[in-house]
Amino acid sequence: MLAGEYPPRWGGLGTATHHLASAMVADGHQVSVITRHTSWLGFGAYPGTELQGVEVHPVAWAPVPMAFTRSYGRAALRKLRRLHRQNPIDIVHLHCPMIALTARQIRSIRSQIAPMVATMHGTWLGEKDGLRLASR
Repeated sequence: MLAGEYPPRWGGLGTATHHLASAMVADGHQVSVITRHTSWLGFGAYPGTELQGVEVHPVAWAPVPMAFTRSYGRAALRKLRRLHRQNPIDIVHLHCPMIALTARQIRSIRSQIAPMVATMHGTWLGEKDGLRLASR
């Protein structure tokens, strides 16, 4: 899973991702979450590389308004490729909108790593125009 929020950085997206990942682990699946490193923001360091059975892989990102989603996307993709080389991945779950990937990056994930699903977290009011455009 690629999610820009994950405990200890909580929000709606992080909460939903955490509950889904934990439930999948409880069902016997191996789950890895690639998220943004947050210790320098005062949220505390990740407690090791595992949280309730979920492998957590924090990556660096640029704390720049309107640019952090791209920098996190690039770092997450590099980490995803490394993890796939170590242990082949079955499926990639992209949790949006805290990550921005180009069409080329998405195609490379789908062709070189694994099938991908995406969940758009947020409100209909905030994302309706983007969702309508994407459906065309």
